Amino acid sequence: MRYYTLNAYFREQYGCRVQRIPVDAGFTCPNRDGSKAKGGCIFCDNDSFNFSPKIPLEQQIIQGIEHARKRYRASKFMLYFQPYTNTYAPVRILKRIYDHVYLDDRIVALSVGTRADCLSEEVIELLESYTRTHDVWIELGLQSMHERTLRRINRAERVDQYIHWIHRLASSPIKVCVHILFGLPGETREMMHETITSLVKLPIDGIKCHNLHIVKGTVLGKLYEQNPWELMDFETYIELLVQLIRKLPSDVVIHRLTAETPHHLLLAPTWGNEKNKILKALHDALQKTDSYQGCEWDGRERVRQGITA
Repeated sequence: MRYYTLNAYFREQYGCRVQRIPVDAGFTCPNRDGSKAKGGCIFCDNDSFNFSPKIPLEQQIIQGIEHARKRYRASKFMLYFQPYTNTYAPVRILKRIYDHVYLDDRIVALSVGTRADCLSEEVIELLESYTRTHDVWIELGLQSMHERTLRRINRAERVDQYIHWIHRLASSPIKVCVHILFGLPGETREMMHETITSLVKLPIDGIKCHNLHIVKGTVLGKLYEQNPWELMDFETYIELLVQLIRKLPSDVVIHRLTAETPHHLLLAPTWGNEKNKILKALHDALQKTDSYQGCEWDGRERVRQGITA
C-alpha cells in the first residue's frame, strides 16, 4: 500500500484484523439542543448511520461483534461511539457508558467521536484511564480550517478550539483522529488545499477524509433541491486525496478515504457512493505519479505547543 491504513496499523499492533463496532449511546449535540446553536451542521444526518439508541448498548455491542466476526472474520474489535457528540454528558455518565469497553475481552480499542468544545481536562483524564488496557482514540470533526466555512455550515465552533485540544492531546497517550470534509459549500480548491497544508503540520495521529454527500431531509439537502449548485467533481476529490497523502507524515493512520450514504437518501453527487471506484482511481493516480504517503512531507517535527486554556 502507498498509504498507512487503519487495518495495517491494527495488524501491526495485534497481529490480526480489528473491526470497528459502531454504537449509539443516545448522545445529542450542543449544536442541536440550543447550547451552542440549533439545527446542527447543515449537512448533518446522523440518522443515516442506521443506529437505534432504543436498543440497549450492551445488545448493540454483542450484535455488532457477532456480525463483524462472521462478515469480516475479525477476532478483535474497536468499540466506536459514533453518532453525535459522545463526550457531551457529565463524567460520571460517560464512565458508565465507556465501561462497556470491558464487556468482552476481544475489545482492544475504544474510539469516541466528539467536538473540540466538548472536551475538558476531566474528560481527558477519564479517557486516559482506559489507555492502561486499550488503544484509545478521540475523533474530532474538524471538517475545514476556514472559519467562514464553519460559520456557513452552522458548525458553531472555532478552529482555534480544535488546535488547542490537538496540542493538548499531543502529550497524552490518547490518539487523535481528525475529520476533514472536502466539497463544502463555498470552498474553493485553493481553500481545501490550505486545509491540507495546515492540517499536516499539527500533531495528529489519524485522519478521516469525507467527500460531501448531500442528503435528503438535511438543511443542505433542502437548499440544494431549491437551487442546485455545481458540486466538487470526482477528479478533484482524487486530486485532493493524492495531495493529502503526499503531504501527510508517514506515521499518521488513515482511518477512511471516502464515506457512503444509503442510496435512497443520497441526492448528490452520484459518484459519492462509488467507494470501489474512488479507491481504484486513487490507487491508479498514486501509482502513475509514483506518490506515497509522506513523499512531500519535509521531515520537520510537527508543531507541538503546550497551550493552556
